[in-house]
Amino acid sequence: MDRHRIYSLIYPWVLTTIAAILLIVVGVTNGFYVSYTLAFLIVACTISEWRSIRLPRGNLLTLSIIPILLAIVLDFEQPSDWQRVIGAMQVIAVGSLLGYGLLRRLPPLHAAFYTAHHILSALLAGWTYVLVSRDVPRWLISSFHLPAVVAYTAVYSLFSLLMINPFNASILKGEKLPKADPLYTFLLAPIALIVYHFFVSRQLGVGSLLVLLLPLVGVLTTLGLYVNIDTTHNEIQQLYRISRGFVAAMSRGQTVQRVGESIAQAISELIPRVDACLVYTHNDASHEYLLVHQSDGSSGPAVVIPGRGLLGQAVNDHTGTVLNDVTHANNLSPGERGWTARTALLAHPLIAEQNPVGLVALLRRGRGFTAEEFRLVSIVANQAGATLHNALMFERSRELADKDRLLDVLNQTAFTQNAQRILSRARLENQVVALLYPDIDDFRILNNTYGHSTGDRVLSGVAQVMKEVIASRGIIGRSGGEEFFILLPDTSEQEAMDTANEIRQRIRDSVFTSDDGHQVQTTISTGVAIFPRDAGDFANLRKRADRASYLAKRTGKDRVCLYQDRKELIESIDQEPERVAPRPFGQEQAP
Repeated sequence: MDRHRIYSLIYPWVLTTIAAILLIVVGVTNGFYVSYTLAFLIVACTISEWRSIRLPRGNLLTLSIIPILLAIVLDFEQPSDWQRVIGAMQVIAVGSLLGYGLLRRLPPLHAAFYTAHHILSALLAGWTYVLVSRDVPRWLISSFHLPAVVAYTAVYSLFSLLMINPFNASILKGEKLPKADPLYTFLLAPIALIVYHFFVSRQLGVGSLLVLLLPLVGVLTTLGLYVNIDTTHNEIQQLYRISRGFVAAMSRGQTVQRVGESIAQAISELIPRVDACLVYTHNDASHEYLLVHQSDGSSGPAVVIPGRGLLGQAVNDHTGTVLNDVTHANNLSPGERGWTARTALLAHPLIAEQNPVGLVALLRRGRGFTAEEFRLVSIVANQAGATLHNALMFERSRELADKDRLLDVLNQTAFTQNAQRILSRARLENQVVALLYPDIDDFRILNNTYGHSTGDRVLSGVAQVMKEVIASRGIIGRSGGEEFFILLPDTSEQEAMDTANEIRQRIRDSVFTSDDGHQVQTTISTGVAIFPRDAGDFANLRKRADRASYLAKRTGKDRVCLYQDRKELIESIDQEPERVAPRPFGQEQAP
């Protein structure tokens, strides 16, 4: 277990324990107290904590500073300075625990960890408040100690900003942790002081209300502008970074799987608290959208068919959709019916060149998606479409480059690369792999007798039979001319022999038609070698299977020869001169 993992497990418990002990010690030493006003402020703090977390930039704003300051400046039977501080600590402790934990329904440790940060911030700020109130004279206002309140506000916000940092947030796996940002705090603090002034003076006339409302509106307007500017700036930075990542992905030619992961990661940076992120890509052959990425533990349809279900409709309409309770929809596909009640869906197609090339779907349980979140996802989707399209084109071009154009099987280079990867994995997993080496019998005679086009037709037919028999159990390649490779992972000797004989029998029973209408039949001879028994690498395994195929031809053709069964005879053949390497089809080999 790495050090960061140990730290992330221990640190929350240590900090929470320290905060709880300090709160108890300070409270017992100086006395807790309860009043109706304090209870009201606790409720206000709870709601403030809950609401601030739901704001677009709630991680830099906590509205709870207002009830906290009110707990300090309001006189409850003339408490001492430490009692004022303890009252504020009670407000933030209970308010944070309930607002962040109960109303947000987050794990208890997460709520306690966050509350501990604010208790320690309030404790340090309270200690500063006590020192300033004792050593600094009152200034400007006689009803409360303004210098002490300013000192409290500054220390509380600065220490909160330092303690609730990105590293600590990462411990809670990206949870939003509101911080009492200094500028936000000083914009909000006058609201609490104005409320206190009118509470004490009992001036509740029209004039006093105007005096109260005008600065309040000004402060809230300024705060709103600051939040919007900060939010926009942050979004631009994130979108710029995401855009650069997509451009880099396009230049590197990343795979569709990797691009799908980067799309999900980009969206998770912008949209908090998403329970599942699903990314789909378009499949040209079936005109369906296949799932290429899903977050851990999430579930969704493996295939999206255009026009079917909520996701299929989003693709068909070329526009995104938001539904804050999927169970209210009456057109769910079978894969979508597993989503539980109160599950919100945000789906948006990934567009490139005015055509959908993919789809991204976000799921959130218990809370809906906002218009702002939909706007951000649409921006990312429009950028990601071009990157995904580039990855799809790259994989298709690579697939075409790896294929033999005539037979639609892997060429020799691509087959060798895939075979080496399969054998490496089989070596790690202690698996048996079979290599079949089919060779069409007397193909040169057939080619010379009926012509090249008939030879091509026979080659295509033989390859088609192999693909039908092998299906997804292995890979097929063309070695050259009339010779093929078939690699079967996790296949025993008997299974390999049965497969080779099935292919041999089906090819012998197949009938092809020449250009002049004659019926043409052919046979194959196949050599079989087993990894790791016969060879420990692909080059030697291929040589063993090739020699076994050669022996099958020399001993009658239309048969399957297992290298291990005829090993001694094959080794004697190996002493003979090597066969001439096969030439591309259409060129006769030297006799």
